[in-house]
Amino acid sequence: MASLSDPRELFAPHAGTLFVAGATSTIVGDQLTDLLPGVRQGWVLGPLTALLAGLIAAIPGVALWRGVARAVLTGGRVPSGLRAGWWLGVGLVVGELLMSTTSGSTRWLPRHPEAFVLLIVMGVDILCWTAQYAELSVRSWRGRTLRPAMLLGLAATWAVFALWYAWWQSDGHVLTMGWAYSGTGIREALEHEAAGAP
Repeated sequence: MASLSDPRELFAPHAGTLFVAGATSTIVGDQLTDLLPGVRQGWVLGPLTALLAGLIAAIPGVALWRGVARAVLTGGRVPSGLRAGWWLGVGLVVGELLMSTTSGSTRWLPRHPEAFVLLIVMGVDILCWTAQYAELSVRSWRGRTLRPAMLLGLAATWAVFALWYAWWQSDGHVLTMGWAYSGTGIREALEHEAAGAP
């Protein structure tokens, strides 16, 4: 009903959508790696994380672009991407917590849940940049449509997010078990990898 009295609601990136996009993509990635044997160690991890990063970049990215375009064209407050990035990052963290590979099957939290801050920082950084690029493009684009500028910006968002997310899936999630370069952290990482091997 709010959209009938204030059309800004139609263009604002909503927290629930961003949260669900982050959590769903993480859970889908985990389920796909369980279905396809050897994905975490094989060459398939790169394309899989790129596909998931595309899903993550498309949903919040398009929502943010729509909000920025409307705000610039109507003279309203331009979203910074901070709130959108926060909710995306929280969704990624919750998705990771629901996976058994991160916390283990007998624990609610991993030993070092503070490592999940990296996911939130990743979401905030990428979506803040996306919002700034969108605002710059909307203000300076000279074409008849913003689609080329938006596709270019979303491609950059996708590429950066794919690199970050591939790092998290291959190496970063090990930080939830402890610092990998301490004797204890290396031992725990090796035990974790050995336990997951067939």
